[in-house]
Amino acid sequence: DEVDASIWKRIPEDNVSGVITNFQSVFYGDGTWIAVGKHGVNDGAIYTSINTKHWYEQANITAKNINGIVFNEVRKKFYAVGDDGLFMTSSDGVSWTEYQTLSPNVRLNNINVLKNGNEVIGGDNGNIFEVVLSNDSADNDKVINRKFHNASMLDSSSVTTIAEGPVYMVAGNSN
Repeated sequence: DEVDASIWKRIPEDNVSGVITNFQSVFYGDGTWIAVGKHGVNDGAIYTSINTKHWYEQANITAKNINGIVFNEVRKKFYAVGDDGLFMTSSDGVSWTEYQTLSPNVRLNNINVLKNGNEVIGGDNGNIFEVVLSNDSADNDKVINRKFHNASMLDSSSVTTIAEGPVYMVAGNSN
């Protein structure tokens, strides 16, 4: 099917369960759309949809704001990042597992996937992480954190990867 990107429609509020203050990121994977954000000052929000017309809130996932979401085709899971080093994963967008914090005092802003299946995360104060996941079993990932870089002059608000290798680009605001 061809998509006409010149036509945009606002989703009516009555098609979204619950109330959200601020969406931060939306991603599609494995037949499901997921939008993440925050309800208030410190209350993370995750909404799912299979058709983009009706969205359903997934309740009580985390008290931390959620800032970024991605679907990892290699691992067939969603990964989300947020405030206070939040790093979570889900195979269906409904049930989520929160992992050890990568850096408890760092706001993680964005996440993307490298070709090898590892995630690259950009955070405040120039923190850039690569997350290596080793499978202990079919349902249990062990997080091995590697801090790539700390460019203190950059707030790493966005991370983009290039599909043909372990190359990543970071964009943000200079201090």
